[in-house]
Amino acid sequence: MISLALVTWNRGAIVAESLCSVLPCPLVTEVVWVDQNSEDLEVRLIDETFDLFPRVLVTRCSLPQNLGAGWGLNRAFALARNPLVLVTDGDVRLGAGDVDRMAEILNAKPERLAVAVYPREPSTVPERYRGPMFAETIQGPNLDGRGAERVALARGLPMLCNLFKRELLGVAGWMREDFGQCEWNDNEWAERAMHHASSSGYDLLAFADRSCVHIPDEDKSREPAAYWDMKVREFEDRTKPARILELAQQGYPPFRPFP
Repeated sequence: MISLALVTWNRGAIVAESLCSVLPCPLVTEVVWVDQNSEDLEVRLIDETFDLFPRVLVTRCSLPQNLGAGWGLNRAFALARNPLVLVTDGDVRLGAGDVDRMAEILNAKPERLAVAVYPREPSTVPERYRGPMFAETIQGPNLDGRGAERVALARGLPMLCNLFKRELLGVAGWMREDFGQCEWNDNEWAERAMHHASSSGYDLLAFADRSCVHIPDEDKSREPAAYWDMKVREFEDRTKPARILELAQQGYPPFRPFP
C-alpha cells in the first residue's frame, strides 16, 4: 500500500487536480497532508477534493507558517504508515494506471528502493541526470490496450513524482531543511539517494506516452502570485546550487532531521 506525502501552500486548484489523478488508484490508501498556513479558500478546495475519496485516510497537520518543502515532507514521511511513499509536489497529473506501473517497477526488484517519473521524453532529460540508458518491458495492458508496454528508464535524478520504499530514508537520509521554501530540496535529496543507494537501481522513469503532466507548465495563471514570487526568488538564489555542489564534494552527508 502507498501513502501520499502532500505539502501545500496556497495552490488549491492545482493540488485538487493532482489529487483527482492519484487517489483513484486503490494502492493509495493514505494521504499525509502538511499545510503550511494556506489561505482558507485554498484549504477548502483541497478538503472538498478529499470528500470525493472517502476510502482514503487523510492525516492533516496544519502549521502556523511556511517552514519549507523539506521540513514539511520530512514530517509527512515520518507520519506515513504504509511501506511505500509517493511524492508528487502536489502539481503533477498522472495518467490512469501510472501509479500502478510505478509500484510494479519498484517491486520488480527487491533491491530497488525508488522510481521516479519525468513528464517528458527521455531525450529531454538533462545529460548529467541521465546516466546509461536502458529499456525495460513491463508486462500488462497499457492505456490504449496494446498489451506489453515498453517504457524508457534512465538512471538519474527524480523529478516531480517519485515513489520509494521507506528503507531509502535509512540509506540516504531525509530531505534537507536548510535550503529554502520550495526549490532545490528534491534535487539534493535525489542526488544523495543515488550516491548512497546506487546499487538499488534508483531510476528515473520516463513514460513513453507522457501520461504524467506537470500542471503549471500548461497554465501558470493558476499559480497564486505569492507562490510564483517565492519560486522566482528561490531560483535567483545562486547559493543553493553551489551548496549542492559543496555537499557533493563532501560525499553527500545524509541529513537527519530527528534526534
